Amino acid sequence: MGKIEDIDHVLCTGEVANAVWRRAAQALGVQCMEVAAGGQELATSSDVLRGCCKEGELGIRKVKIECDSALVVQWLRNKACMMDKCWMNDPDRLVSPAYAEGVKYFLTQARNHASGRARIRCPCRACLNNLWLPIPEVETHLFIKGINPNYTQWIFHGEEETTLYVSDDDLDDDIIQEDDYIDDMQHMLDDIRAGTFVDVPQDSTPLPNRPSIPVDGPAPSFDQLLEDARRPLYDGCTEFSKLSFVVKLLHIKSIGGWSIKSFDMLLDLLRSAFPNALLPQSYEESRSLERGLGFKYNKIHACPNDCILYWKENAALNECPVCKASRWIPNTDGSRAVPQKVLRHFPLKPRLQRLFMSAKIAGDMRWHKEQQTKEDTCMRHPADSECWKKFDEDHGWFASDPRNVRLGLASDGFTPFNNLAKPHSIWPVILVPYNLPPWSCMKDQFFMTSLIIPGPRSPGNEIDGKLACPSCNADTDSNWLKYGRKHCYMGHRRFLPPDHIWRMRKGLFNGREDHRMPPRDVGAEEIQNQLQMIGDVQFGKSHTKKKRTAEELNWTKCSIFFVLPYWSTVRLRHNLDVMHIEKNIADNILFTLMNSPGKSKDNINSRRDLELLGYRKELHLRRDGDRVTMPHAAYTFNVEQRKKFCEWLSDIKFPDGFASNISNCVSRCECKISGLKSHDCHVFLQRLLPIAAGGYLRSDIGLALTELGTFFKELCARTLDVNRLAQLQIDVVTILCKLEMIFPPSFFDVMVHLAVHLPREARLGGPIQEHRTSHTLDVSADLYALACGPDRWVATYAA
Repeated sequence: MGKIEDIDHVLCTGEVANAVWRRAAQALGVQCMEVAAGGQELATSSDVLRGCCKEGELGIRKVKIECDSALVVQWLRNKACMMDKCWMNDPDRLVSPAYAEGVKYFLTQARNHASGRARIRCPCRACLNNLWLPIPEVETHLFIKGINPNYTQWIFHGEEETTLYVSDDDLDDDIIQEDDYIDDMQHMLDDIRAGTFVDVPQDSTPLPNRPSIPVDGPAPSFDQLLEDARRPLYDGCTEFSKLSFVVKLLHIKSIGGWSIKSFDMLLDLLRSAFPNALLPQSYEESRSLERGLGFKYNKIHACPNDCILYWKENAALNECPVCKASRWIPNTDGSRAVPQKVLRHFPLKPRLQRLFMSAKIAGDMRWHKEQQTKEDTCMRHPADSECWKKFDEDHGWFASDPRNVRLGLASDGFTPFNNLAKPHSIWPVILVPYNLPPWSCMKDQFFMTSLIIPGPRSPGNEIDGKLACPSCNADTDSNWLKYGRKHCYMGHRRFLPPDHIWRMRKGLFNGREDHRMPPRDVGAEEIQNQLQMIGDVQFGKSHTKKKRTAEELNWTKCSIFFVLPYWSTVRLRHNLDVMHIEKNIADNILFTLMNSPGKSKDNINSRRDLELLGYRKELHLRRDGDRVTMPHAAYTFNVEQRKKFCEWLSDIKFPDGFASNISNCVSRCECKISGLKSHDCHVFLQRLLPIAAGGYLRSDIGLALTELGTFFKELCARTLDVNRLAQLQIDVVTILCKLEMIFPPSFFDVMVHLAVHLPREARLGGPIQEHRTSHTLDVSADLYALACGPDRWVATYAA
């Protein structure tokens, strides 16, 4: 690569060009050889650079440069461009020929950029590109007031900004000081501008200059954004630019649930109080910024019964062809038609591209292959899992480039209104890039909302049934409880070793020996054969529940993911949500221990089912004439124990940020516990239950519950040991068998059974922390406020 010091001679022609180039060359330490117009070419002492400039052209930007190093040309061109504008600092601008030629060249370039417009931004020292004036008036200002000497890159008048690609090692030395900017909005616009150029390895050929505007936006829109990002909110303001203030104001509106009218009233008040501030006129003008900033989404009308989307071939329909429901909300006043249901879709491709616009994030997107510490027995990231490694083996072309993005999908519903009498749910669909390191991929800023499915009812199909376990599939062990009117999932002795003593213990379990083998893993070919047995699926909510045939097992439809060419070879095609499993198990245990009416799994119907099944006779109902009583069970608290337990739970103090204030969910006087969230149950099951079980329950019951809490604590650790996972698989089977000897059959819903598959899922998919759905879908205040719409609700924060 040529060095700057190698450039010692340059050939130029033309008197004006010679004068300008001489100054630039002198500053660069380059000897300049001058010839008259039309003179012959002179040889240079170095072939690193050769340039020529046409007669009468002032700008070195027009110099044709040939060099063996693109980086040297880039650097030299930048320096030359800066020196090309020395006339801007000429103190004798009224009599200086160089200043006059400079103004002439500037106006020529500005006219070409204006594309026929009569007005351009005035860059004089007074207007500072804030005013649009006629071109003759701009020329007068440039001579009378002088051009702004700091406006060395004419980005508002047709000159592209110069962008240099530097290595990370140079960032600390060459980074622009924060004092040069009002705020960080400029950096965001740089990211938007760079949308078509993703991250490039440092050893690759430098990319050409980036385009001055984003590909998907018009030039005036982006130029306006760039201008607003550089203009202070008012003269002397150093905290906000016009753009950053409006963006922050829109953010507060979303969080606070303001109405459009209240937002416009606030703008009127601010304009009255600060007449010199550059504030928008209305909410609609503020919203227009979203198009330039890339905050785009698509609105797709949907059938209120979820039968179809009014999209593509159905876009022109006014009623659903399936259920005949109208597309529009009925109105009789002749106002604008309003759709009954709107699905919001956020395009994925531009958001994936933006992950590579920042050098730091782009490096993190390659972390899973370039920086991760590989250990055979330790799993810290999904890249350590068996599924990830198997996928890399089967699809080497994809794995060869670490920038290829691997996404995880999660969806769950939440209630946006704090009103139990008004049931309504919103279902966001979230995508998470697993390329990122563990400390980044589960942060809110990297969650990508793909869809927002409106309510009021959930969009999914009912999947509860006797074959509800996706891992056991057709070999799921379930029993129908006649009086409880539900399925129970027991029979975990089949997962024990074949010679285990518990397989032959009748009295401790269901009165029968169990010598069955555990269910085998179902392959992709077998699943596809099962899916072929499903007939044509009619989407939408039917008023009558469909009766599935035995051949359909528990499938409701064929997942669209099977369209993907690799999907059938993936070993883990689902994700058992550990947080939901923990919450359901914790609720079952807590409400049964507290003997909560209506929520306890130990009730009169469960005792009648025990009588029907013919075992656990000590728990059978006792009849004395017309009087029926339930014997006290060892796994429930008595009145005094419930009171002490509630007092102890309400007095617990946690470190800041460790858990919410669980004491708010405890009622001492009524000895009740209610309102525990998923994370509260997570803390209770892993941290509090072992203490409570040991202090209030029989030793064998306390030991089983303590082992259960320890199991989930180890399973949810940030790092997992592969050998320890094998032991956890053995432990969870033993724990579930112990629980079968303690609790009634009604206790064992499908969520309790799914715990037996969690160690295998962790081994296939990686640490639980990285694919935990509930953690992903802890709804942020932003999304919550957007779902609520304008309301009186205001977010509050605990100290």
